[in-house]
Amino acid sequence: MLKEHRSVRQHAGESFRRLFWDEFLQLYVWFDESKQIVGFELVYDLADDYRAFRWRTDQGIEHYRVDDGESRAMKKAAPVLRMDRSAIEPGILAEYMARSEYLEPEITRLVTEKLQDFLTSFASERSDGTDA
Repeated sequence: MLKEHRSVRQHAGESFRRLFWDEFLQLYVWFDESKQIVGFELVYDLADDYRAFRWRTDQGIEHYRVDDGESRAMKKAAPVLRMDRSAIEPGILAEYMARSEYLEPEITRLVTEKLQDFLTSFASERSDGTDA
């Protein structure tokens, strides 16, 4: 179950953010001054090949593979997000829905809607023969 991590570092010049996490998912949610959601980042598959699904009001939907910096020859580097044009596994949506039971309904609704939009658009692009 996703639980809120209460002591999240806030960054100057960035919207207020909250963090929810468990052993499989991390969900960052950004809010504007009027407490409206302006973005989120859902990081999933933390134990294996983790990826990030991001939505922001000003940028739309993006999907990333997380390069954790472990494969660098000289030393470990900071994790870096690299654009990933592959589909999100449909099971991620079900996993999120099962783990988000205790989140506020507006957070759950928005993340679910954006995941469904991405899955639908990816499937229709593939069936049209175009690349995502």
